[in-house]
Amino acid sequence: MSGRKTLVLIPLLLWVGGCPSQQEVAEEAAGSAREALARGDVRAALEALRTLEANHAGTSEAVVELASLLMAAGEAPQALWLLEEGVRRHPDSDRLRLALARLAAELGSSDTAIRALEGIAPDSEQAAVAAIVLGQVTLRAGDLEGALEIFREAEARYPDQPQAVIARIGALLTEQRLDEAAEALASARKRFGQGEHADALREVEISFYSAEAEAHARPPGDPDGLAAAIEGLRGVLERYPGDVQAIAALANAHWRVRDVESALELVETSLAEDPGRVELENLLVPLLLATDRADEA
Repeated sequence: MSGRKTLVLIPLLLWVGGCPSQQEVAEEAAGSAREALARGDVRAALEALRTLEANHAGTSEAVVELASLLMAAGEAPQALWLLEEGVRRHPDSDRLRLALARLAAELGSSDTAIRALEGIAPDSEQAAVAAIVLGQVTLRAGDLEGALEIFREAEARYPDQPQAVIARIGALLTEQRLDEAAEALASARKRFGQGEHADALREVEISFYSAEAEAHARPPGDPDGLAAAIEGLRGVLERYPGDVQAIAALANAHWRVRDVESALELVETSLAEDPGRVELENLLVPLLLATDRADEA
């Protein structure tokens, strides 16, 4: 009798031992979703995400991961609902609150975003970013001065982090307040131009010089201001060789002064140094069409 029990138990134990755990199923599903999204297969990604949703651990980290994958798959409303439920279950998770606030703000749900941010304490690791999101929500509501004040307060409260001044510069550029943006950028360079945060200024510098080039190119025009903007973009490109955003901005600035040849030379040289980059090839086509080399486009 005992021998028969042993025979029955052995295959049962083997079957149980070979069954993946819920965590393993969730991890495999998350990996499958990422792979499907990378190759542009949204249907396969959603199938994997349904498996992940049914098997994830329910922790705040798991909820944030699932929500980010849902957003990448184009399921933002489902991600928003998931994050709201997650905050209800994990009200002390500032990371979860911040993820909810960001998505709610992006979807135009300002009240939801503000409620989520109100639960983040000023001494939280997420507080600086939370202040920026609050400023962005305020800006989208049409209150520029209120947003600028929030950004200034965040700069004063978190002086070692560049995100707040970058957000303030961006808001000023949106309203074409270039003189104030220039002052803020100069201050940011003094504080963050060297060291670990230097790269954080790259994108806002490009945006600033691009806005200056556009403003100075408008009639009646300011050749000196436009030239200074072009020099600024060249400086950024010298510090970040091959940066597509900087190349595009500088090419556009040359275009504004009808210097198509300089723009074309810049893009062609960049492509020669780094061939096959689709972003640069897309820049090249309209420039070729504007010259007597249209047949090469």
